[in-house]
Amino acid sequence: MYILPWIIVAFNGLDGILTYIGLVSFQMVEANPLLSSLDPLHVLFIKLSFSAILSVLITKKAFLKFGKKLKMTLWFAVTLYSGVLVLHLLWLIPYIT
Repeated sequence: MYILPWIIVAFNGLDGILTYIGLVSFQMVEANPLLSSLDPLHVLFIKLSFSAILSVLITKKAFLKFGKKLKMTLWFAVTLYSGVLVLHLLWLIPYIT
């Protein structure tokens, strides 16, 4: 289970970078209503800050206390992030090529 939070950190960071590229190149729009009104650089900063905070929490081993419910939640988050990253790639591959 310890690897799942690190996967989320990596996926969130990649999501931030791909979102920034997509927003700056006008290939996508931010679907999150809380972030959609922000500048792309601010969106990137918030997403990378979230990854940094999560990294600190992981190193403190705060995730090891919660058990099965947290593990299921982490798997759900990994699944959602996987879908989001696939969407980003589908939007950005035509732009890159």
